[in-house]
Amino acid sequence: MKQFYKNGVLMDGNGRTCNRQGNISAKLDRNALLQRAEQIIRSGQCQREQTGPPNGGGGRPGGKRKRQMSFGQTCSGAGIGNCETRSKRLESIYIEKDLGDKLMIVTNGIPDHCYHDGSVAPTPNLACEHYRVMVIPKTPKKLPSFTSHSMGPVGIAKSGAFFYNHLSAEPTCSVAAISEKPSFDACDGHCDPHCRYHYHKAPNCMPGFDQCALLGYSNDGFPIYGKCSVDGVPMKSCYRKTESKNGCDPSHYTFDSSTPGCNLDKANRYTFSKDSVTNGGNQFRTGTYAYFFTPDYPFIMPGVFGDKSQTQWCVISP
Repeated sequence: MKQFYKNGVLMDGNGRTCNRQGNISAKLDRNALLQRAEQIIRSGQCQREQTGPPNGGGGRPGGKRKRQMSFGQTCSGAGIGNCETRSKRLESIYIEKDLGDKLMIVTNGIPDHCYHDGSVAPTPNLACEHYRVMVIPKTPKKLPSFTSHSMGPVGIAKSGAFFYNHLSAEPTCSVAAISEKPSFDACDGHCDPHCRYHYHKAPNCMPGFDQCALLGYSNDGFPIYGKCSVDGVPMKSCYRKTESKNGCDPSHYTFDSSTPGCNLDKANRYTFSKDSVTNGGNQFRTGTYAYFFTPDYPFIMPGVFGDKSQTQWCVISP
C-alpha cells in the first residue's frame, strides 16, 4: 500500500485523508538505500540493533548521533535520517529483494499510511527515519523452545514500520495494547521515545489485516499474518486471563493449550497439519509455520520459536 494524491490531497491506500499534507523526502532515496544495504550485506560489516532485555526495560538503540526536533524533542540512535515536522510527514521506503535462498528487506522505518492521526492521548514522540536491512532465510529453521522477544524492533511490516513485542516499559499494567492504547493512532501504531514508529497489535491501515494478509516478517525469518480463520476456524490465542484480574499485565494471563477453541502456541504461531485455506484465500501447505495477530492477548508475537541466528539485522548509516 502506497500513499497517493487525489485531487491534490494526500491519502493512503485505504482512502484515509492524512492530516498533514506536506511530504518530506527521505534522506536516502530508494536506489541509494538499496545500494547501501547491499554493500553492508556483501561486506559483512553489520552494525547490529541494540535492544533492551526480554520482558522488561526499554529498547535503546546504539550510537551517539542526536537530532534536536524543532519543537523541543531530541532523538538519538544510529541510522537516523530525516525527521518529521509539525506540518510535514515523511516519505516511506520499503524494499524486498530476492537473494535466491534468502530475502532482503530494507526500510526507512516510516509507514506508508497516515500516522499520528486520531490518537485519543497523542504521544509527544515524533517519527524519524530509521534505516534498517533485514536478511532472512526463505526456509527458516524452527527450534523446540520458546524465546521471549527483547524490547524494541522485532520485525518489519510491509508498510515500512516496525513490529514490537506485546509489552510496554511500564513496571505494572505492561500489556502495551491496553496500557498504551490511548496513544495509538487510527492505524494502531505510535512512536517510542527514540522516534521509531511501530505496532503492538494488528495495524488496521494495512490492507487485509483482518483477512489473513501477509503483513510482514519476524526477526527469526517467519512470516506474520493478520487476523485469520483457517478452514473456517479463527486463529485464537491460548493465553487464559485470571478471572479476578483486569488483564492489563502479563501476570494476569496463563498459557493453557486446553483453553476452549484455542489453536496457537506461546509465540502466537500455528503449524498447519494439513493443506488449508484461510479467510483471505491464502493456501498453506502441510507443515507450514507462521505467526498470527489475535484480537486479544497477547495481540502480537511475544516471542519466537525460530532460529534468529540465521537472520541478519543491520543498521544503515545515511
